[in-house]
Amino acid sequence: MNLSDPFCHSATLPMPVPALEAFEFLTDTEMMGQWAFGAWGLKPAGNGVFVGNSMFEDMEVYCRLNASRELLQVDYEVGEDPASLAPRIISKVIPGEHLGRGAGNCLVSLIAWRSETVSEERWCLTCASHETEMYRIRHLLEDWRS
Repeated sequence: MNLSDPFCHSATLPMPVPALEAFEFLTDTEMMGQWAFGAWGLKPAGNGVFVGNSMFEDMEVYCRLNASRELLQVDYEVGEDPASLAPRIISKVIPGEHLGRGAGNCLVSLIAWRSETVSEERWCLTCASHETEMYRIRHLLEDWRS
């Protein structure tokens, strides 16, 4: 049985900051508008919903963040309009001390699930974007910290 997963993708990088600091960064929607290529320039749209622009397609993308400080996790509901938001992406922070990396470090992961309506090309773009976004997150997080 091949366990390669065509339905879910994850991208993870170590971050040189404490876990709580990385979590707070991931919940900052102004910063998200600078690293999320699918929701570039994120702005409030009302009722806890935000809107940004896809850097790859000429369209607006809506999202809502559901953050759990206790779990160090942000669930992102995304969609083409506020009425069609679906939980499709998670960011998860793992404290460095849980992995022998020390309290001043952590791992950050982006996890995405593929909808049945997403083409192979669009899914490949999502996966590549998330891998690149991890480096953008690390770069911005280092600047955000200072």
